[in-house]
Amino acid sequence: MKKDNLLIEEIGIIEHQPREKDRSFIMALKTRMCLEERILNKSTKLLPVLFSCLFLLNNAYSQSQTAPLHCSTSEGNEQRFDADPQLYADYLKENERLVAIDKAAYENRYKNNTRAAGTVYTYPVVFHIIHNNGPENISDAQVKDALRILQEDYRKLNSDFSTTVASFQSIAADCEIAFCLATKDPNGNATTGIVRTVSSNTNAGANGDNAKINPWPTNKYLNIWIVKTLPNNSSGFTYYPTSTVGSPTDGPVLIHDYTGSIGTSGKLQMHDISHEVGHYFNLIHTWGPSGNCGDDQVLDTPVSSRHNFIQNNCQTNDNTSCSGGALQNTQNYMDYTFCYTMFTLGQKTRMRSSVTGSPSRNTQWQPANLTATGCNTTTGLNDDFSYTSNFDVYPNPVEENTLIRFNLSEKQKADLKIYNVMGQEVASLYQGELNAGEHEYSIANNAKLTSGIYFVKLVIGNQNMVKKMIVKE
Repeated sequence: MKKDNLLIEEIGIIEHQPREKDRSFIMALKTRMCLEERILNKSTKLLPVLFSCLFLLNNAYSQSQTAPLHCSTSEGNEQRFDADPQLYADYLKENERLVAIDKAAYENRYKNNTRAAGTVYTYPVVFHIIHNNGPENISDAQVKDALRILQEDYRKLNSDFSTTVASFQSIAADCEIAFCLATKDPNGNATTGIVRTVSSNTNAGANGDNAKINPWPTNKYLNIWIVKTLPNNSSGFTYYPTSTVGSPTDGPVLIHDYTGSIGTSGKLQMHDISHEVGHYFNLIHTWGPSGNCGDDQVLDTPVSSRHNFIQNNCQTNDNTSCSGGALQNTQNYMDYTFCYTMFTLGQKTRMRSSVTGSPSRNTQWQPANLTATGCNTTTGLNDDFSYTSNFDVYPNPVEENTLIRFNLSEKQKADLKIYNVMGQEVASLYQGELNAGEHEYSIANNAKLTSGIYFVKLVIGNQNMVKKMIVKE
């Protein structure tokens, strides 16, 4: 049985542009001092509300030396809770309540093998690009790529899922949480969901809070801030959910070169947004707070003694040194690795308990708010469809001769369209009345589809049928 511990802070790695040597040296020295202090002082105060996913050291430095652990309990975080002990107490109470919900929901749904599809909760998203006319002013395409990755990871649609270790595939989860780039701002005006602000605060201060400029109501939108740098070479910060609604700093802040897989970022860093949003939904790291066989408060993640980072590599057959010696879930999004592929069913339960039960997380997905933010006009691919064997896409992955086939038992109206993972229509193949019998349509325009995952949606009367379609490079 894992101990009920709470997360203080996070430790981690870096895959960054080279930094100056003296900075790396100072960081390493501070790391050693901090670790020695922590070993000697076992009464260190826990501050479990703020996650800081710390990515320490640059490429050149880390190639010659393993990235060090770094206990960066920020002065700002400590001051925040010292100044507001009620907020700290509120979090503890909220977390205790959600843990109880998690356990009951997990045992009811998964231990009893009742895994029917559930409600998909959609979150309107706004990206704030805080820049000083530098490379951190990333393109719209890079932002949309990050959202695509976030969407795929949370719906178990990531193309690399097939690489997941076999023993973990049965507990890998479609978290049934979706994300929509807002098309209406708080005043009801049209928006791209991407806001750009010129500010020197792109080199963010403690907790990243000073870079969280011009937030949209956080009880209506998932605000994500993109900046140039964060303290201590951190890649991102995220606050836990609490019962406090509408905090202007509620939402992840990420550095630009850990946002998406294109532009200033890359494939090694692309899942960091899913990791940070996991914290937003109340997940902690798989190794728990101490890195010493700690508890992540999830029932089906193996007890882990530490993070599983290996520079530019991934070890998927490593057993934990903790009691029982279980195989570590290295590919879990809440670890630190270069081979993320999955959340577990237990993590899904914990996140969805936050989604439905936390006052700071259960207003964004409400139907009225989706209308207000312009997120009710996408596909409807969420919870109103069924899969059918009478509807096929072959061959799949898509080739030049790929056909969509289906049968109609009687003359009916039909609507056949293709959507991307963000719910945006990319092609309309047919709309009108069809006679009874077999019908097939060629995806002749597949050359116009970039590589990725798409959905073919067929609407026949009041029945919606959907097939996943993969387009490879």
